[in-house]
Amino acid sequence: MKNFSNLLKIGVLSFLIGGCCAGSGLVQRSMNENASPEIQNKIQIEKLRQITVAITEDTLGISFPTCTGIWVDKNLILTAAHCVEDKLLISYSIANEYNKDIVRTASVLKIDKKIDLALLTTYADGIDHPIAILSSDVISTGDQVHVLGHPVSYAWSYTKGYVAAIRPDVPGPGDMGKIEKILQVSAPIGLGNSGGGAFDSQGKLIGICSWISKMGPNLSFFIHRDVIEKFLKE
Repeated sequence: MKNFSNLLKIGVLSFLIGGCCAGSGLVQRSMNENASPEIQNKIQIEKLRQITVAITEDTLGISFPTCTGIWVDKNLILTAAHCVEDKLLISYSIANEYNKDIVRTASVLKIDKKIDLALLTTYADGIDHPIAILSSDVISTGDQVHVLGHPVSYAWSYTKGYVAAIRPDVPGPGDMGKIEKILQVSAPIGLGNSGGGAFDSQGKLIGICSWISKMGPNLSFFIHRDVIEKFLKE
């Protein structure tokens, strides 16, 4: 969550609940079409898990997630700008290594604080992971959304909801500017989801988690796919 990453502690420290804030081919629909919807959903969640990384910090010798990131290429991780701030090196873990306390490092390749996006580069030697694909479909209010992240350091937690609204020219909190397009999402998220992805029912990326409002329940805001696409192309 923006401006909250230093608040999160684990183990001997208390949790502080805050706001949100995370071939090539993500989920290239290799699911068994004959499987039940429940089985298909479980297969997709596992693929999203492999796409998602935990951006971590170390406190009292314990490494824990403070933000989320998404693989967008073999050696590139997309996350929220406020997750990296002014750091030169970023620690992260992947799903299959997290419980083994294996921590890797990445450096900031590109950052745009006005739209709350950052691109990290890392030598991902030996990591075999899928890659997120941006949705090319029209995103509409009422579309189902799948979210994977690390709320309050509960690593790789899955939630789902709906696109509540698509809002143009939204001023973001803090140092953020007016963002061309934002997804308002009803999925419950919290501190640690920042930088994580919102995925459509085909497992394609439609947004990156940026902030929430505490003025009402499940008011979560994600950087829209169109803004992400421009950021990655520049």
